[in-house]
Amino acid sequence: MEDLENHAAKTVYQEKKYFMKKRLFVCFVALILISGLLFAGGKREADEKSVEKTESWQESFDIQNKKEGKYNIMVTAEDEGGNTSIAGPYNIFIDPDSDLPIAGITNPPPEMRVPGNLNIVGTCIDDDAVDYVTLVFDDDVENPVKAEGQDFWSYYLDTTKMAEGKHKITVTGVDVNGTPGHSVDVYWHLDRKSPKTTILNYELGQLVSGKITLQGEVVDGNGIKNLGYSLDGEKYEEVKLKFNKKEYKWTFDLTINTKNLEDGPQVCWFKGLDLQGTEGTSSFLFFVDNTAPDIHLFSPKEDEKIKAFFEDNVMKRRLEERKREHERYVRGSRCNRALWVLLRHLEARGSHGLR
Repeated sequence: MEDLENHAAKTVYQEKKYFMKKRLFVCFVALILISGLLFAGGKREADEKSVEKTESWQESFDIQNKKEGKYNIMVTAEDEGGNTSIAGPYNIFIDPDSDLPIAGITNPPPEMRVPGNLNIVGTCIDDDAVDYVTLVFDDDVENPVKAEGQDFWSYYLDTTKMAEGKHKITVTGVDVNGTPGHSVDVYWHLDRKSPKTTILNYELGQLVSGKITLQGEVVDGNGIKNLGYSLDGEKYEEVKLKFNKKEYKWTFDLTINTKNLEDGPQVCWFKGLDLQGTEGTSSFLFFVDNTAPDIHLFSPKEDEKIKAFFEDNVMKRRLEERKREHERYVRGSRCNRALWVLLRHLEARGSHGLR
């Protein structure tokens, strides 16, 4: 009987021991996330919460008034036997901007050269949902435009009326709550045209001789890297440029000795290169004439005695000129009839007194 009681007691003890182990395990599992702490990294300020339902739990902390920075989460569990277990700490970072829409520009990439119209594309993400995306060109905030799409958006830009050179695109995403995100910018270069060279001090096709200096300018909205000239269209030499910052153009003075060129039509070729790598060719046509006039005197001949005859011919020509002038003046005028008769009378006498 005593052995039976001892066996029964032993069995009850073992069951009780097993039950206690099981109970402790269950309690440990149930209570492992029973207490949670949220405290600032490196500080003693902490928010603590206890979990009521330990079977499955979920808790939230209000971080609305928390300062931006690094925080830690630590979870403590304690069983009925007083044993504790700690999970963590886990690092989190509070960033007020994390709730804002985040926009990005895929095309064009920064500093891209655009030779024509531009298809602008990009993305925008938000935890609530994106409502729309706006674009502003060259800081014209009074005239924003909306892109097509939300998470993936696009906008087709017609550049035909835009100025050459550097431009700016500003993109902003707005979520369904009307909250705008931070704007993102990208700069790009419109390069529809090539550099143009113009001669200012000579007209096209002008006759020149000796040494001449061509004064000109070369312009391009993207800036000028260099300018070369050629008199044969093949070999180019660099032209020294001066930059006019106020008018945003490059000027030059180019001296050419036309005596090294054949008489007749000549062309000076100019080849400009802008900062985006676009090359433009211009030409200036001029006519070279370095041959002096050749004068041949047929009469009178050298050492010929012609003084009286020569003077007589001169006076005859003068008389004829005066006669024609007076004829135009008095012809058909009755009041000047006497002058007309006198002129005829002088002609008949062959007078040399009229000078």
